[in-house]
Amino acid sequence: MSERPFLMGSETEFGIASPDPREQNHITNSMRLVGFCPGLPAPEALWDYQGENPLVDLYGRRMDGEREDPDPHANRALNKPQTNGGRLYVDGAHPEYSTPEVTDPLDLVRFEAAGELIADNCRRTGERVLGGRGFSLFKNNSDGKGNSYGYHENYLVPRRVPVDTLLMATVPFLITRQVFCGAGKVGAENGRPAVPFQLSQRADFFETLAELNTMVRRPVFNTRDEPHADPDQYLRLHVIPGDANMSQVSTFLKVGTMALVLRLVEDGALGPVPQPESPVEAFWIFSRDLSLKATVPVRGGRGLSALDIQRVYLERVQAYARAHPLPGSFPEVVRRWEVVLDALEADPLSVDRQVDWAIKHHMIDSYLGRKGMGWDSPRAKAMDIQYHDIDPARGLFHTLRAKGWVDELVAPEAIAQAVTQPPEDTRAWFRGQCLARFGKGVYGVSWSSVLLDVGDGIRRIATPNPFRGTRAITGPLFDRCATPRELVAMLERG
Repeated sequence: MSERPFLMGSETEFGIASPDPREQNHITNSMRLVGFCPGLPAPEALWDYQGENPLVDLYGRRMDGEREDPDPHANRALNKPQTNGGRLYVDGAHPEYSTPEVTDPLDLVRFEAAGELIADNCRRTGERVLGGRGFSLFKNNSDGKGNSYGYHENYLVPRRVPVDTLLMATVPFLITRQVFCGAGKVGAENGRPAVPFQLSQRADFFETLAELNTMVRRPVFNTRDEPHADPDQYLRLHVIPGDANMSQVSTFLKVGTMALVLRLVEDGALGPVPQPESPVEAFWIFSRDLSLKATVPVRGGRGLSALDIQRVYLERVQAYARAHPLPGSFPEVVRRWEVVLDALEADPLSVDRQVDWAIKHHMIDSYLGRKGMGWDSPRAKAMDIQYHDIDPARGLFHTLRAKGWVDELVAPEAIAQAVTQPPEDTRAWFRGQCLARFGKGVYGVSWSSVLLDVGDGIRRIATPNPFRGTRAITGPLFDRCATPRELVAMLERG
């Protein structure tokens, strides 16, 4: 078994809306919202784009075009690095939050939920500044008008793993895991045939198997090669077909199971897995099958359902776990994975405390039944979107949570702490501590660097190893350094 810790993170693009009909420019609204981010000790720290290139793919091919980095003024307006090691920024027409790098799926749940608090704090600050209700923010993937926006996962993988091996191993998993991490969707979009309700918010928008682009001809397997780490050692698998989840259980299973599948691939322990003959079409079919019994043709075998394919992956992971004890919360991932698949097989709607699509379906179906309405009613679509409102006073998921009708994994106090405190076991600790301790002495940061103002210039501290810069390694340095100059001098002395 690989002794390397797991490493993962997520990126959430929030839907944004303004009640003012004169303020419907999403880019302007996103900029204003991010600008309201309160309590930052280094509000002028910029994002260091050196080393980032989204135009190169894992096969070494380059997309046409040139990378355009913002000037320093625009950079500071677009980016608000967080003391928890994460990043709040504007990406296109959306406010986006990236978690810090974490080694455990329960920490990912915690820091992703902290991102919702950070975004909501920006919204609340905006309300006070604007003298009323400023914006609504939605942790979802579609505005119901044909526009989709992303939720992306990131996993560290050794560079030695062949790209085609990753593709063949992960695509069947990605198109079937929606049974437990689909966020649920009323209706259809992107020209797909009408349907009352489906498992996934994103499935309708995926059109090809593998591609570098993330916005046109969206691929199930994204080939972007931007490791944010030593490129000779690692690649970053950028996973884009997943839904943004409100349920902590769905998020936990989504990232935990994916990380385990990748570990088996890395160790050569996964073995052959069923390959649907038309993966993109299978993605659509499975999303529209609330019975979870629909099957798709599989190469060299009989037709299989999404649950059938998930069982293959679960059994391989269980066998691996029996021989290789798993760290942290990963044993709980495996246990819950089996429990949820068993429940889905017995009665798909029985997971309406754990799985977003089932929670949402139960909520809307109950309301429509009481009101004598159908799934094609405008109210159904409105409830779909309102389920994802991150304002606890307006979001329907938050209403269910407050009533104790959904399962939770992380205490509110732990989430609140993650708003400002970075994880201790990755380089995010060093990044976050620099921001918290040195404030305006931090000129800029990125995932793999910290730029410190030492008085007579800017010094870049490279952090290509995600597993250094931890509290255990760098905590004593911070205890002995009061200024960026002292820290740089100590680092240079080794």
